[in-house]
Amino acid sequence: MSARRFAVAALAICISAPAVGHEFDAAIVAPFSNEAEIGQGILRGLKFASAERDSHADMTSDGHLGGVDVHFKPVDSAKTLDTIKAALAELNAPIVFVAVPADLRVSLEDDLPGSVIFIPGLQPDQSNPALQDIARRFLAATGNEMNGFARIGYNAGRRIDLAVRPLDGVKPAEALDDAFEESAGGIDWGADF
Repeated sequence: MSARRFAVAALAICISAPAVGHEFDAAIVAPFSNEAEIGQGILRGLKFASAERDSHADMTSDGHLGGVDVHFKPVDSAKTLDTIKAALAELNAPIVFVAVPADLRVSLEDDLPGSVIFIPGLQPDQSNPALQDIARRFLAATGNEMNGFARIGYNAGRRIDLAVRPLDGVKPAEALDDAFEESAGGIDWGADF
């Protein structure tokens, strides 16, 4: 093979290969067995948020948040604390969203030093026109009404996007943690996403 053909073949392989390291896992701690509709609603909201801005037809992830591929990893909060801790330790996800019950965060913080743990933030009032528009789009995209659980997931997805985008990834963890603290008081759902 000539040097020119080899170079073209190598370039094609590099272009078609996925961007290694430009993806992350996000663990979602919510009920997925008892009261499974809670966890499934939260997951639907997260996936909807992750498809709004940077998604494309040939995705191999659950979506994109902050311009980075994200894989959602459900962890059942109905299990024992030790089982939850073991599942999260095995996942070693850089982001852990403790949706329900939010007070579980305190029990997990010391056991997950490599993860940034955050809980649901404030959401817009039901009468907010942006929320009503997003709820219409959610219904059209998923065939489901945007209930309170889906709103929790959607809000978490928007917060992850706001935290990850300026970093182009999930490091440094301190910057992620600061971003989640900053967005806990509420974000503008009407802002361009």
